[in-house]
Amino acid sequence: MTLTHITSALMLMLTLAVSSLVHAKDKLEESEIKRWISAMPAMQAWGAENRAKLEQHQDKANVMPNSAEAMVKPIKDAGLYDEAEKLVSKHGFDSPEDFSETSLQILSAYASVKMKEEMGQDVDAMYKQMQEAKKELENSPMSDQQKQMMSQQFAMAEQAYDAIKSVPEADRKAIQPFMAEIDAATQAASK
Repeated sequence: MTLTHITSALMLMLTLAVSSLVHAKDKLEESEIKRWISAMPAMQAWGAENRAKLEQHQDKANVMPNSAEAMVKPIKDAGLYDEAEKLVSKHGFDSPEDFSETSLQILSAYASVKMKEEMGQDVDAMYKQMQEAKKELENSPMSDQQKQMMSQQFAMAEQAYDAIKSVPEADRKAIQPFMAEIDAATQAASK
């Protein structure tokens, strides 16, 4: 595997590893996943409607929040918490934090499964290849600046690896039947 392939894989890992969460609550249940999927269009519409207010309160240094608290903070700061709470309660969630925790848990499991699908290998095999690429980097003809940038990417990828590895197997199995629906929900969210 070349450094270019490793870099592409690292970028996918970082993109998919939405969170370093996985101090997750109980294992995901089918009903919880279905509620989350059904809530996503309403949450996305609400987010789009309130985008300007939310962006004013978003932590620019934390563009990929990794905790329910970090996800809910801009909602609270924008004065939209009660509105968000009403919306998520319509879909069976106790609070915006409950919805956010479920989102992180589902998206972590999704990232783990997607990684295996996209890369055609398990995360451990990719980690071993990354370690080999790190060794190759030392003898690479790249500039010191390029090497430093790659080293930083490797460090971030190792954090992503740790996050993905900590996803319980039960959560991975629970989301398998819903991958297409989660794909659709995450693609709609990125538009």
